[in-house]
Amino acid sequence: MYRFHFATGEMELDTENPGDVGGWTADNDLEVQAAEAMLPGGWQEIRIRHNAQSPWRPFQRWGPEDATGGVAGFSPDNRSLWLISSVDANTSRLLEVDTASGDARVIAEDPQYDVGGAM
Repeated sequence: MYRFHFATGEMELDTENPGDVGGWTADNDLEVQAAEAMLPGGWQEIRIRHNAQSPWRPFQRWGPEDATGGVAGFSPDNRSLWLISSVDANTSRLLEVDTASGDARVIAEDPQYDVGGAM
């Protein structure tokens, strides 16, 4: 992931991909703080970090049976991650998950239809 500086036209490496990350998400301060990785066997893992100098840490992981979903963004205060996930549910739903405690709150769900995306 590179950061482009419009004023100077310079690009600088912001975050290096360890080889298994398929997507990055920046918080509301435009700092790359979440990564979506594909693991062997069809598993997916969400990794987060506190800031650009902090190491990545695993945040959530799910198997191929719950493969629909991923990171939708950060809460306005950057303290929670918004995830689309079907873990422990019949359909995928939009969750707000506190990045410190891991506590989750359902934002939107439907018993018959998957959440397809969020803005």
